[in-house]
Amino acid sequence: MATVRPTAPPTVQRLPPNAPPRIDAVSVSATVVHPGDELHGSAVTSSNVASVEVRIGNFSIPLTKVGVGHFTLDYTVANVPFFLYGTYQAVVIARNARGDEATRDLAITIE
Repeated sequence: MATVRPTAPPTVQRLPPNAPPRIDAVSVSATVVHPGDELHGSAVTSSNVASVEVRIGNFSIPLTKVGVGHFTLDYTVANVPFFLYGTYQAVVIARNARGDEATRDLAITIE
């Protein structure tokens, strides 16, 4: 019988406010979703990150800051017409107070 050990999230790297922001980890509950599904996610960033958003095309979803370097996402997938189903490149964007960005790409499929 295999033992499953939970992994700890990365520790938050402490950086000065004007240092370039970092995204150290991103996770989502699913990468294939259907209209009406609940999507949950999280991001761990450097300490100087003021905001994180997920952008798909011109559509943006802000993550909630729950602590220094910790952000969460709780989103209900919108009802979209069938002809918009497909795989999209989502971009996770972390910004410091000065507006500097770090990005991470994530593929999301709507079925």
